[in-house]
Amino acid sequence: MGILLLTTMLLLPGAIVGTAPAIDSVSSWQGDFQRRAEGEPIQIDGLPTLFLWKYTLPLPEKGDCLAFANLAGEILHPPKPSSDGVQPKHMDYTVAFGSGKSVDILVRYAVPGNGHQSIVEKYHYDGKTVQRISTALHGGRHDPVWHPRERAEVKKPSAPFVDMSMPQYIDQDPKTGNIVTYEDFGAPGETRFFPDPTRAFGVVVFCDDAAGTSIGVVSTQDRESDDFAAGWQLYRRFWQEEAWGRNVTSFGWSPDGKYLFVGTNDIYGTGEMYQLDLYGQKATSLIPEERDPSLGQHCWSAELDAVDNESVTFHIRDYCDEDKVFWHHTEHYRAVPVVQERAK
Repeated sequence: MGILLLTTMLLLPGAIVGTAPAIDSVSSWQGDFQRRAEGEPIQIDGLPTLFLWKYTLPLPEKGDCLAFANLAGEILHPPKPSSDGVQPKHMDYTVAFGSGKSVDILVRYAVPGNGHQSIVEKYHYDGKTVQRISTALHGGRHDPVWHPRERAEVKKPSAPFVDMSMPQYIDQDPKTGNIVTYEDFGAPGETRFFPDPTRAFGVVVFCDDAAGTSIGVVSTQDRESDDFAAGWQLYRRFWQEEAWGRNVTSFGWSPDGKYLFVGTNDIYGTGEMYQLDLYGQKATSLIPEERDPSLGQHCWSAELDAVDNESVTFHIRDYCDEDKVFWHHTEHYRAVPVVQERAK
């Protein structure tokens, strides 16, 4: 089978312009997708011109869904947003010719976030109709394998909590503290448990596939302690907040186990780094309330580098710009706090 690559280009004078479809927008759980002003013509030898119409979420959300229409604006395949998880971003498409008078159109999407996942949808076009045949998901850097999307959505792996006595999930280096990165979180659908160095607390990691990774903190003490704030009781052992608990990129403990540092991504989270006082149940952002204007506009992903007895080091990565790191910072967390404490 021969392959013809077609790339997106600007519409030049004299280019074919299709009638806009009657569907101006389409709703999803994440927001309303608005149709762009112009469709992209896909001209295929021997077949009527097909138009690709992109529907896009308004900023700061990210994501696209596509519709196919003919020259007259009649919808041949409607836009269908993802029913759960982050909306993927359209990248490009490929036209594959077979032996007959029909073609397959392969549409590629990138899934925003840390995993570098991608999705490919296969459509069949015979000149009159467009049908989606299949969808494939590439697991990204954590799972670099192509999977049938239907199976990935229905049949997710399951796993029990990791036993606290298993040391392979814990970095006991006192110079860096305990750091757990995205690669350690587990496969989509898994739930894992990571204890702190003193075994007084632990982090539960929920791998929610395209919806990102969420965490919560658990007290594992077997008796009540005078050091605990009122929030910790034998019958109240779980602590989770939306600001630091959603879309987590990495986390790590201070060597004495009193503080947890959590990095987040700004797709579903805040894109900030947090210091959690575990005994006091207090969360503090380590990024100033007013971000430095010189940093410009970026897609923020705060990621942990190192933790020692006195300081924490992290960086901010722009996942929309080839993973460019544009800010490094070291915070001396044992000193008098100089950042504003965020309300719970």
